[in-house]
Amino acid sequence: MTTFAQAELEGWDRNAADYDALVLPATCQAFGPILESLDTIKNTKVLEMASGTGHLAQLLTDKGAEVTAIDFAPEMIRSARRRFPSVNFVEADCERTLFENQSFDTVIICFGALHFERPDTVFGEACRVLKPGGRFLFTIWLPPEAGGDFLGMVLGAYQRTADMSVSIPAGPPMFDLADVSRTGGRLSQVGFENCSAQDFTVKWSADGVEGVQSILERGLVRARMILDLQTPQRRKLVLEELRARAGEHIREGRFEMKNMARLFVARKPGANLAA
Repeated sequence: MTTFAQAELEGWDRNAADYDALVLPATCQAFGPILESLDTIKNTKVLEMASGTGHLAQLLTDKGAEVTAIDFAPEMIRSARRRFPSVNFVEADCERTLFENQSFDTVIICFGALHFERPDTVFGEACRVLKPGGRFLFTIWLPPEAGGDFLGMVLGAYQRTADMSVSIPAGPPMFDLADVSRTGGRLSQVGFENCSAQDFTVKWSADGVEGVQSILERGLVRARMILDLQTPQRRKLVLEELRARAGEHIREGRFEMKNMARLFVARKPGANLAA
């Protein structure tokens, strides 16, 4: 039986070619808050986990960091290497990176944490490879009830029209990391301290309702898993509902809708060697 990690790997390998056009315009809006939370970048060693097509890794490199970027999807790594040949991209499992202890000043995960089968294991690995005083930053999407309007629209379309009893590999709940207190406790358990969180707004955009449908079909992974298991009749209903809801947010041919996100920052105990 396919595991959650295997399904995610297959999904991101399949979506790699369309990621920059469909998803990056939203996820890159986290780059600013991430950079603003780094008191030092130049001449530091940075590990980016779940680095995707490599845009954040290149931005950090441009700002003077020595960056190693890892992703478990071969197609994502190939795409990143083609675009940014000066960055060290490595195909690797974030649960078992094989880097030596205390190798990096900073570890960053930009919207990758909700795609890990065992996020606490990844957090522990991030702590292991960080130097004392090193920083760990990661971003997650907030749920519909906390300002996650775009994902709320997608989930609402599914809840109204899809057969949600279809069998997909079991994984962590999509918004499992959104609770600040609980996630802070999880980070503390694997060795971090001084956990803080800040929220920021992301705007999802697309060319009309067709563009929103493309995001669902070729940009997202969990949502596509469910969609692909629908009968043709159910799939048609889901897409019709999605297009109807998205149509309410079209202005001059463009779709725009916000989704709040959260940035967590924590430190590994010890002297801040990067400061």
